[in-house]
Amino acid sequence: MIRTPRKSKHVHVLGAGIAGLTAAHELAERGYCVTVYDRDHAPGGKAATQYPWLRLRGHTKLHRMPAEHGFRLFPSFYRNVIHTMSRIPFDRTRSANANPDRQERGYNTVAENLLAAPWAAMVRSNIPVRIIPRAYGDKLGGFLRALEDVSTSLHFSEASSADTQRFQLKCLQFATSCRERRDQVGPHAYGGLSWWEFLGGDHLTPRFQQEVETFIRTMVAMDARGGNARTIGNVGMQLIFDLFSDGSGVDRVLNGPSSEQWLEPWERHLRTMMPRVGFRYGAAVTSISYDRARRRVSCFEYEEDHHRYTVPVGERDCVIAALPVDAMRAVLSRPASDELVNEDPSLTWIRNIDVSRYTAWMSGIQYYLERDVPIVRGHVYYPETPWKLSSVSQAQFWGPRFMQAYGAGICRGILSVDICDWEHNEGRHRAVGLLARECNEPKVVAQEIWAQLREAHQFGERSALPERYLGYHLDDSILFASPIQSYPVPDAYNRSRYFIHPPGSHLERPQARTTIPNLFLAGDYVQTNTDLATMEGANESAREAVNGLIEHDHLDGDLCEIFAPSEPAEFDYVKELDRDLFRRGEPHLFEVMGITQTIDGAPPGRGGALALAAGAVRGAQLVGEGLPRALERFF
Repeated sequence: MIRTPRKSKHVHVLGAGIAGLTAAHELAERGYCVTVYDRDHAPGGKAATQYPWLRLRGHTKLHRMPAEHGFRLFPSFYRNVIHTMSRIPFDRTRSANANPDRQERGYNTVAENLLAAPWAAMVRSNIPVRIIPRAYGDKLGGFLRALEDVSTSLHFSEASSADTQRFQLKCLQFATSCRERRDQVGPHAYGGLSWWEFLGGDHLTPRFQQEVETFIRTMVAMDARGGNARTIGNVGMQLIFDLFSDGSGVDRVLNGPSSEQWLEPWERHLRTMMPRVGFRYGAAVTSISYDRARRRVSCFEYEEDHHRYTVPVGERDCVIAALPVDAMRAVLSRPASDELVNEDPSLTWIRNIDVSRYTAWMSGIQYYLERDVPIVRGHVYYPETPWKLSSVSQAQFWGPRFMQAYGAGICRGILSVDICDWEHNEGRHRAVGLLARECNEPKVVAQEIWAQLREAHQFGERSALPERYLGYHLDDSILFASPIQSYPVPDAYNRSRYFIHPPGSHLERPQARTTIPNLFLAGDYVQTNTDLATMEGANESAREAVNGLIEHDHLDGDLCEIFAPSEPAEFDYVKELDRDLFRRGEPHLFEVMGITQTIDGAPPGRGGALALAAGAVRGAQLVGEGLPRALERFF
């Protein structure tokens, strides 16, 4: 890395999550002085490992156990965050899975702690486990085989063949659509549609409708009816495109707790860089003030140990606000931030954001077991569970030495479970009729989830999971009413909600560069290519913020590289045709040709084959000689 002469004197990074750490890393490599502020006392934000002290069943001694919550998968399209991980040194001799009996290489990188999870599985009660492979080889043929496997995983006797044909056709239509059509809002564009509307969900049979909704919620933690087609389509296609390989990079997980294998080494690295990155933990940012005369952020305030502190922002200083959207909304809602908000419409959008529309729950629980129950070497999805669960056995990836390091060898299995549906009516468990968030204590949540998992693994009279577990830990972000309170609080509260993406929201989201010269935004709510609340989106947004700061300083140094999602070159030609169609105000080629109407079985006034032929003629008129070449190339 060639350092650029810095012009900004100091950069204040507000937030030590993935976005904040990424910004600090990129800035320090370019010679900037950086201080990071965060309300927590450890790096990582939502990605950080929690360490509860638990009394495991049958034992009186308390054990400090690692707990991972939320999605921790690293698909191969996470190019930005993995690129950062490859630049973080890792001292393997400090790791809990280091083997003292074997001479090991002392230096490594955090990226090399990622292990392949080559399989995934669908689990339903009294049905054999459905194994989903993660490698399909060549591009177009592999894409079609992957779609066939996905739709087969969803397909039941209650669904018609038209269901699977529609699902496969619409996925192929999205994959061959140009980016303008995906991003824009308007006639024949997808940006203003929900995935349900794009898919034509109302044409599906009721059982297949349920399967599609569950699949989207468990696979990408979004609502098919409420999530925008652009986001679900882009992420879904990337997950399928990742299958065009040997499977080693499709889905990866860390070989130990995230904090130990990634976040703490990252913080150590930042503290030793020159110039060193400073950290101020326990500092909850409360407001950001704006000097209208100088058109700059002038200071910000934070609270620490019930004391309030003001940090002045010098004439050459900059601020990167890398707070979660709910925390940023609270900061901008303070009267001290009024002038700042009035200066930039994107900040007004954050202040006025409807939290119920733009955020959702997606948290997890960890179970500690006497034996490991891996099920499959990868993630497991439970489409019929009322609370839309998914899981991964951590023990098979963390190795035996981690089992010895935690729980004194008593615990040999760690099952991490994500709860994807906390709030919807269809998420009521048949036993007690409660939504997940209506449970009044962690114990009730743990018992209900375990019952759902055991029922899903039921085959005949037996379940693959044991009746009891040694202990559990629910995400610390899930809070319940204290029994000593004099007033009732009926529902649980989540202080770390995930940002979601309703139709049309992509173009509404703020960009990393604001109209205020020394203020930049980073976080998974900032407009990026990823457009999803993920570690990848947070990392990409931080790179955009740093690039904006470098350009603000009028420096000629190297900008952060932004890795945009890549798609198979085989689709490029059809995308060019689609771009031409979209600019002419026409629908996608498949719709021009009437293929969807043929599947629906209701072409307007004509037989299916005639409608298809008429549509092909119309398509040829629109795209000239390009259509025959495209058909020859693909079919």
